[in-house]
Amino acid sequence: MSHFCLFGNHPDISETELFSVFGSKPAFRIGPLAVFHEKLDTKAASDILGGLVKAGDIIWEGNASDFNTDILADWIKKHHKKEKILFGLTVYAEHKKEAGRFKHLPIKLKKSLKPLGKKVRWVTGERGEIRPVTVQKLKMIDEGYDFAVILHKSKVHIGKTTGVQDANLWSDRDYGRPFRDAKTGMLPPKLARMMVNIAIGKKPKKHARLMDPFCGAGTILMEAAMRAPELALIGSDIDDKQVRGAERNIQWLIKRNFVDEKTRVEWMVSSAQDIGNKLESNVEYIVTEGFLGRPLQGHESANELLQNMSEVESIWEETLPILSKLQNKGGKLICIWPEYHARGNIMPLDMTKTAKDAGYKRLDKNNLLYGRENQHVMRKIVILEKK
Repeated sequence: MSHFCLFGNHPDISETELFSVFGSKPAFRIGPLAVFHEKLDTKAASDILGGLVKAGDIIWEGNASDFNTDILADWIKKHHKKEKILFGLTVYAEHKKEAGRFKHLPIKLKKSLKPLGKKVRWVTGERGEIRPVTVQKLKMIDEGYDFAVILHKSKVHIGKTTGVQDANLWSDRDYGRPFRDAKTGMLPPKLARMMVNIAIGKKPKKHARLMDPFCGAGTILMEAAMRAPELALIGSDIDDKQVRGAERNIQWLIKRNFVDEKTRVEWMVSSAQDIGNKLESNVEYIVTEGFLGRPLQGHESANELLQNMSEVESIWEETLPILSKLQNKGGKLICIWPEYHARGNIMPLDMTKTAKDAGYKRLDKNNLLYGRENQHVMRKIVILEKK
């Protein structure tokens, strides 16, 4: 069976995350929508992945010339669940003109279902897209239908959603946790989960340890504890306030039953440059955001951006050799290097040579950029492996 996945706002990172965990590559992708012609556990993907919004099964594939409303109506009749028929339908196409040919499909489908003598409700959304929170709230997976009509070249693929991301749980871990510090910057939990998944893949190695040497509020450690409870975790930061706050957040996860009370975390107050003197054994995974530089207002000159970058650069020059010594061959380091945007200038930090000299090889394709439009500091996800 074929499947589809709808990624979030950063589909390149999401695709990398999915491949790291499930080993699957899409047959094709239309923006954030990917189709896979191989077996994929869409329910597990929805639960595990930070970058996945929706996932489901392809229930029909064929030539566009052979598709009509009756195909979808007949499928619903054969798989009817409730007295009331509730459905949503989103069209994905490579060109807007192609999608326009299907703009009346939901209305036609509603008319085709009326002879059943049941109440039919068509759920619509902003720009025609049905949000995961709507699917969840209206129970459209168990009691209704959320369809994706995918137009690719001369083919039509009809997908039915089987899993969506639980927006409430993600929001709770972001805004509900006891310790948040906006001044030092806040890594989004979804991005933290994506980074953790890229590091550990399908499952972590036996007896492996994962460390965040710039742990801040502990977002990466929180997501690592939820994703892989068997991991031993190490959280370190030069600021004692951050370490204590991160510890409170982990305890909050335990109290909320997000993670087991036996979750193992070793806490240290230390600079990243000195952390090598405090660990007795090696670390398999290092996942961290690190220092992104001073906050920008967007009016900085090129010289000011270079000065900001030099501060970040010096930290990584000192830290990468230390971290490399803590890892054996094949150990993964997933980190973030900033890219500055101001006055039309774009300045990315590139520590590839420093990483190579420290004993790492870079695995990413330099296109894993995370951020919003008009954001002054973008996050570039970097994947390093110890040689």
